[in-house]
Amino acid sequence: WATSQGWRSLRRGWPDYLCVTPDGVAVVEVKGRPSERLSPFQEEMMTILADLGIPCYKWTPKSGLEVHRPAIHNRQMRQHRSWATRRRVLSERVMA
Repeated sequence: WATSQGWRSLRRGWPDYLCVTPDGVAVVEVKGRPSERLSPFQEEMMTILADLGIPCYKWTPKSGLEVHRPAIHNRQMRQHRSWATRRRVLSERVMA
């Protein structure tokens, strides 16, 4: 039903934690090493959540909590209308 109404269902790439306070929510992706990158699906999900105004973070034991910055600027991403194109662009940027 949802797809017939123009919605897109995302099953992969969800952050490890949804942190909730009375003032709002934030999401956190946990990685073992600071150099460990988000997968293309995680990058896409964090970009979507950040576009919705949800604070997104990456946490590692060495670096602690870091604000997540999308691999591609949101304005540039919006110019790509199809989700397939967005995923391809994100994958290229994340793998670069």
